[in-house]
Amino acid sequence: MMPQSTAPDTRFTTGLDHAGIFAHSLDEVARCYERLGFQLTPQSQHASIDPQTGQSTPRGTANRCAMLTRGYIELLGIVDPSLDARGVDKGLEHHVGLHIMALGCEEPEASLTALRARGFSALPADLRRYADTPQGPQLVVFSQVRVPPAEMPEGMVFLLRHETPQWLWQAHLLAHPNSAQAFTGVVVQVADLHEAGQRYARYLGMDARTLGRGLAFQLAQGRLMLMPADAMPPGWPAATAPVLPFPAAISVSVADPAKARAVLQANAVPFVENDGNLFVAREYAGGVALCFHAEQGCGP
Repeated sequence: MMPQSTAPDTRFTTGLDHAGIFAHSLDEVARCYERLGFQLTPQSQHASIDPQTGQSTPRGTANRCAMLTRGYIELLGIVDPSLDARGVDKGLEHHVGLHIMALGCEEPEASLTALRARGFSALPADLRRYADTPQGPQLVVFSQVRVPPAEMPEGMVFLLRHETPQWLWQAHLLAHPNSAQAFTGVVVQVADLHEAGQRYARYLGMDARTLGRGLAFQLAQGRLMLMPADAMPPGWPAATAPVLPFPAAISVSVADPAKARAVLQANAVPFVENDGNLFVAREYAGGVALCFHAEQGCGP
């Protein structure tokens, strides 16, 4: 058993920032999330933008996002196979569904130093893209800290600070028919729970606590859980990973569970209700299981 969780170091990570879901068809996964009751941003094609010249080079991928009061869900797909897909194509060869698990941080340089001290080959990265706003396209900038995929094979696990949050968290994008409020949890199924638990403890700089058959890291915002391949957190419907490692599930808090339930029922989306939580299987949520839970609860 691992030690009880220590208080999270918010200088290193402020917790869950966003989840990124890879799909073969961006249009199809967008329709799926609209049926789940999310309002999505307009489609935005990614680009590589030179920070010195501002010159933009289109990439082959695009996204649509469900912006939440805390965090967001990013849906990604390839819209031009002739252009650079920046790893989305390789990710889809492994599985459809959750690939990006981004954590927020306040001090990227300090986080970079901390990760290197913990044995990771961390590198800084500067990501830029344009977002549609009522004032026209605006440049959004992210300062990132990344490690090689081999060091965190569960997906694209990285730290970032938003340098232009005002262009992402626009007030008119935060109201969702399902009353979604926050991105509150990630569940990852792994082949070797002990190894993954030790590695994430080193990455996060904190210990996990045992929860059911898994390990839970309680972050400043949200919770990250590691589970065996044939298990899910207590209260979740059983689901076995189709491949390993497998980021299996996310949770989202809602202001009014009745609204979320009504949306799912009106759109004929199957779900299971357990102790007030609404569970949608991965077949109906873009390859990742989804739980809606009450805002005042901690989520499963």
